[in-house]
Amino acid sequence: MSSSDMACDKCAKPTSDSDSILCQGLCSLAFHLKCAGLLSSHLKSKADNRNLLWVCDECCKLLKNAAFRRSLDSYETLIADMRKSQASLVADMKSEIAATNLKLDKLMNVRPNINPSPRVPAAWPRLATPSNKRRRIENPTVAPCVGTRRKTTVKTIATVAPRERKFWIYLARLQNSVTAKDIEEFVMECLQCESAEVHALVRKDVDVSTLRSISFKVGVDLKLKDSALSPKTWPAGILFREFEDFGSKNPLTPAVTFSPVVPSTETPGSSTPRMAPIH
Repeated sequence: MSSSDMACDKCAKPTSDSDSILCQGLCSLAFHLKCAGLLSSHLKSKADNRNLLWVCDECCKLLKNAAFRRSLDSYETLIADMRKSQASLVADMKSEIAATNLKLDKLMNVRPNINPSPRVPAAWPRLATPSNKRRRIENPTVAPCVGTRRKTTVKTIATVAPRERKFWIYLARLQNSVTAKDIEEFVMECLQCESAEVHALVRKDVDVSTLRSISFKVGVDLKLKDSALSPKTWPAGILFREFEDFGSKNPLTPAVTFSPVVPSTETPGSSTPRMAPIH
């Protein structure tokens, strides 16, 4: 700010750069040369020598006051201590933020399986509701009757072989580009089996390309149950558990317990089953 924008602190009249001077002390106020007791030569000498400063009478008294100088030094020391404390607090906050971000990254890398259907959590007990309907006996104590008649005059009737019992696996969070054929080859390679029955869990009226991920229901030989539920069988990132039909009307159906996802312990160079990456 130039002296032409200010008024003289002594006479309160407007000042100009040619007839006034600014105090270089604490107040930084403008004074007429005449009011300050200065000559034009003093202003010229000040302009020629940048190290030449002028201080008004009041500021000069303050600067000569020892108590004021001690207060000024204490004030500067206080400001320096506050800046140092502020820098320390900022460094601590940055360190805590970095540690928090590291914990969040670890939690994001180990995400639990998510129940695809809004069901009651496994920790809640399920109570059987009374029903007048006749329930189907799951494990009958009496063996079913089997025909033993050998001779008959009736025309031979074709029969159906007993349905093979299978163990069903639920594979989730797969890319929408994965097909049932890919899953069949993938499961056969992981479980070292010769066949696998695969069903995509997608509604008929839904376009697969619009889904973020899809799930599959896979049936394998019942003997492969232990191997299918072992985390060592599947590559890292695959979400799996035993498949249960939530559409069953049996109220005593137990809640689903998800199998934990354990990262694969494959050694470098080992063959990895063909599978689309999961994001």
